Amino acid sequence: MITIPATIESISTRKDRTVSLRIGTQELAPDTAGQLLGLQNKLAYVAINAAEFQPSEVEMLLKANDDLTDMGKSSSERLRNTFYVLWKQEDKGFKDFTDYYRHRMENIINLLKTQIK
Repeated sequence: MITIPATIESISTRKDRTVSLRIGTQELAPDTAGQLLGLQNKLAYVAINAAEFQPSEVEMLLKANDDLTDMGKSSSERLRNTFYVLWKQEDKGFKDFTDYYRHRMENIINLLKTQIK
């Protein structure tokens, strides 16, 4: 885990509803800079706090990260990837993966709703 003081310099939204953050830091030690550069274009989990993280918070973040990931992917990413493979094998008439994904997710949500008492 890397913790560094930084400033959020800009925030922008994208067409696909994701958000882009531009973060500026003070001068970094070479090993820290190397760690950051190694994460370029890779999925990483980010925690932001207005104050320096306390040791108990760092411990909590490390545990949360372990709970969320399985070989570097969250459960939702793994599910989406599984749907993609299924769609590639048999598209069931869906020409667009996004439509297929929404349809399959809606089916699962409706199935789970029937189990709510």
